Amino acid sequence: MTLRLTTPPTTLPITVAVAKDHLRYTASDQDDTIETLIGAAREYCESHLDRSIVAQSWTLTLDDFPGNNGEILLRMPPVQSVTSITYYDDNGDQQTLSSSLYQIDTSAEPARLAPARNENWPSVDNETLGAVSIEYVAGYTTIPVKIIHAIKLLVHHWFWNLGATTEAQLRRTPIAVQSLLNPESLPMC
Repeated sequence: MTLRLTTPPTTLPITVAVAKDHLRYTASDQDDTIETLIGAAREYCESHLDRSIVAQSWTLTLDDFPGNNGEILLRMPPVQSVTSITYYDDNGDQQTLSSSLYQIDTSAEPARLAPARNENWPSVDNETLGAVSIEYVAGYTTIPVKIIHAIKLLVHHWFWNLGATTEAQLRRTPIAVQSLLNPESLPMC
């Protein structure tokens, strides 16, 4: 099983203007730096939470469908939709599974994917590694306030410590960020 990011986010979780307002910084000479810091803060939060904050596409690759028509769990929630499921059939030909043949529970975290009622997962070519490929989109439609605030705090911390002279200064993350990113305190989608 392999999970890889196939299409990174094309938007930021907050705008440069919002970050500058939080920083109380009005000049435009650091806009590129602030934009980079916003992206880094998003990545930090996603890594810490094991979640997708803004819309992005993921591909889960499996050698086979689970036996007994088992569920497939889609990591990096919240999952918005499944784009496609492709697989190599017994003849080694690539097929696309019709969306009418599977169901998805996006309210679960991680999201659950299973055959539709009275359906079974198709058999796959057992000589093809990575025979099953599931592409899906994950990310919040409305980012929780706690995550937004954690991103602002990280941008603030990094921006005002750009000249940090020791690695320890750079690694010190505000304790409020850790508290805000406590997975148990975030609402499920």
